[in-house]
Amino acid sequence: MPRACEVLRAAALTTMLAVTVSCSTTKEPGDELEALPADAIGAVSIGPELLEAVDDQDRTTVYAFDESGSVLGQVEGNAIYGNNILTAAHKLVSASSRAVITLTDTARIETPIDYENIVQAAVNQQETGAATIWFNSGAAEGHYSNSFVSIDADNQAHSGSVPGIVRTSAYCDGRNFTVVNESFIGTTGDPTRNQLYELLPSGEPIVRAEWEHPSDFRPADVGSACSSDGQTILALYSSRETRKNERGDQGLTLVRINVSDGSRSETALDMPGYIWNVRRGTPTAIDDRLYWISGDGDVLSVDVTGSSKVTREWTIPEGDAKTAVSVSGRTVTTVNYRGTPIFSEYDLLTGERRRSQIELPWLESIVGSETESGKNIYTISDVASLTQ
Repeated sequence: MPRACEVLRAAALTTMLAVTVSCSTTKEPGDELEALPADAIGAVSIGPELLEAVDDQDRTTVYAFDESGSVLGQVEGNAIYGNNILTAAHKLVSASSRAVITLTDTARIETPIDYENIVQAAVNQQETGAATIWFNSGAAEGHYSNSFVSIDADNQAHSGSVPGIVRTSAYCDGRNFTVVNESFIGTTGDPTRNQLYELLPSGEPIVRAEWEHPSDFRPADVGSACSSDGQTILALYSSRETRKNERGDQGLTLVRINVSDGSRSETALDMPGYIWNVRRGTPTAIDDRLYWISGDGDVLSVDVTGSSKVTREWTIPEGDAKTAVSVSGRTVTTVNYRGTPIFSEYDLLTGERRRSQIELPWLESIVGSETESGKNIYTISDVASLTQ
């Protein structure tokens, strides 16, 4: 919301005048994109901050910008909570409540969907550009279901749904896997059944394995990594005890899930003093180590098959709640929006800067502004680097 509007509204409330103050958000920069600009180096997604107040009057917008920080254009749609930006060479995929949008060097492709208001999970494979977005479609007849749109390497779209709630998802050697937990309402009992789905190239979801464990032991992030041989999903799980003690002896558990038969092995991680919260979409496997970013902005890692000792590799400067973070390959991308928003890129393993910081002054008046419905405020839901 523009500062002038804040002052006017404050004055109206203070004097208790029975008048209406008319304010509007700052006009947003950039024309609607029909293709991915060749000189775009980054993108940021803006959407509603409060899940319970998502309204179809509001918007989700992805802005693409160049190395000077200037906006090159935008992709705008009806508001959806938790939108992600999935990028690969010459490709960007994101969502609104009515469509999944794919931008390539030469085209904009929109895949219509039934109304959805929550992105449950979003994963892609950088090597091929394949991407899948899962939506939390809510409950019908007492049971939850999640829908998906999967975009293949040739930009063909496939859609469908599965019963239950997606807990974590990953691409392994070109194959698309998802762990789904049964979920129901209006009945007693503990939903303990978990299923490992593979989305076939045709878009058909196939159950590859099934197992049971207590529902309070679940993935800490909806995006998981995959082993270098493509045979094992590497997922970070949290228990009820873990979530009760933010810092302490109860840390995360590394769960290895074999994609062939669903067999699992678990290692309780030794991570005293480190927060268990995992930044969305940051788990990444490189060689024999799994890396992720905590809620504190610590870049943590652990040996995939060896010691359970968690190592802090480095810490994102000002990596607090006012910093949006994503990981793609070995690149950590951030936008700190405490004051003038600043775009940065770092090497995941070393913390070295990959480019000079870029200011995004046009973003400052958008983040924190009131949505069109007046029920929500706009915030950054994701940030991404674009491969040139």
